[in-house]
Amino acid sequence: MKSTESGIEAVLQLKESAKSTKFVEQLDTLKFEVNYLTENILRFKIFDPKNKRYEVPVQKNFPLLLNPPKKTNENDRTYSVNVDKTNFQFDIKRKNHNSSTKMLAFF
Repeated sequence: MKSTESGIEAVLQLKESAKSTKFVEQLDTLKFEVNYLTENILRFKIFDPKNKRYEVPVQKNFPLLLNPPKKTNENDRTYSVNVDKTNFQFDIKRKNHNSSTKMLAFF
């Protein structure tokens, strides 16, 4: 995992113990990106970096996505993002309410 000027990036590798599943096609690698769009808005994506996929062209309706994310000051953001690298778990918290949305992935 690494911090970027506009967020966080991580490459996730499938655990050996999870590769034995025969019922579903497994992806060995996923990419996790968090982009801080403004002090109040962030965007996160989890995707297969090896295969390009169709993305809905929302840029015309959502102007924040037209321009590259700008650098935001962590102290000015109304949210915090915490990532547990060991089990790939992350949560997004509103700083003023301390309420969170916890996301889990078993990778």
